[in-house]
Amino acid sequence: MDPSSHGKTPAPAELGYRRPVLRNPVVLLRGLPATVRILVAGTFINKLGSFIIPFLTIVLKREFHLSGTEVGALVMAYGAGSLVSVLCGGVLTDRLGRRATLLLSLFGSGAAAVALGFSPSIRVFATLLVLFGFVADLYRPYGTIIVLDRCHDLAVYHDIKTGVVVLEYASEGRVVPTGAPYINRYISVLTIIDRKVTHWRDYLDPVAVFDALGWPSR
Repeated sequence: MDPSSHGKTPAPAELGYRRPVLRNPVVLLRGLPATVRILVAGTFINKLGSFIIPFLTIVLKREFHLSGTEVGALVMAYGAGSLVSVLCGGVLTDRLGRRATLLLSLFGSGAAAVALGFSPSIRVFATLLVLFGFVADLYRPYGTIIVLDRCHDLAVYHDIKTGVVVLEYASEGRVVPTGAPYINRYISVLTIIDRKVTHWRDYLDPVAVFDALGWPSR
């Protein structure tokens, strides 16, 4: 590593970029590994489903000619399904496993959303709406076990000759179910060649995770 670059945040040009990284998001995505691009695309598609909620009241009033009270009741039913799913998601995660629960939530909510568009009657629509609210949030207990409040103490080490960049930083957060504090330190090792990130690997302290979660229980 170049000693002169230790602990400093180098300019984009020093990391192999000729222009600011965030000037063009498309260029940034092209420079990321294929796995990261797939994750970004999947997240984008998944978030598109959230557009169902803002347009829900419009569809209920225009297509099914419901009153404001009936629309409010159905929206509340959707929220009730979401609330129950948050309570059941942790149990399903323990019994079915994290991956199975996550896949059930993502694919199940997608199928329910598509089925909503082909509902022949308000009864079918209402049933699918409650099911959609239930399945869509099943993953949340698993996805929000630990919440990070901030990351700090960033240090950057850069080897200009090899294009290797090492990022060292710390985080602070909390465990959602218990409120226990979570503090950890991380190291990310990147390789940038021809303005493209060709390698990215992260390291953290697993003992800090176990201590925050209280595992193994004493």
